[in-house]
Amino acid sequence: PVLAQVLQTALGKDYAVSVCENGNELPAVLEELRPEALILNLFQRKTDGIRVLEQTRYQPPVILAFTYVLNDSLIMDAHRAGICELLLLPCPRAYMLQRFQMHMTRFDQLKGGM
Repeated sequence: PVLAQVLQTALGKDYAVSVCENGNELPAVLEELRPEALILNLFQRKTDGIRVLEQTRYQPPVILAFTYVLNDSLIMDAHRAGICELLLLPCPRAYMLQRFQMHMTRFDQLKGGM
């Protein structure tokens, strides 16, 4: 929840931000809201973020995920699940926001070219 609060505060003035309290809610929320971006904590209390992504019918074009561990297996699973970038925690807030903005700018450029 602390990470969610930080991101909600930082992004809330420029983006509509919704927070899921647990990963089990995520598929229904994604299907209902159909957001352009998702920021996901891979290691949640009750579920694994990658497994949740694999179960969703709608996946946003931009997915950033946070993790406390990084290894080859996780990188491969994240890539298969459609995650654009993995960020290792702890991560400076400014860096998180910079990476998010970079991916959103790229997405907007691609969307504008369609």
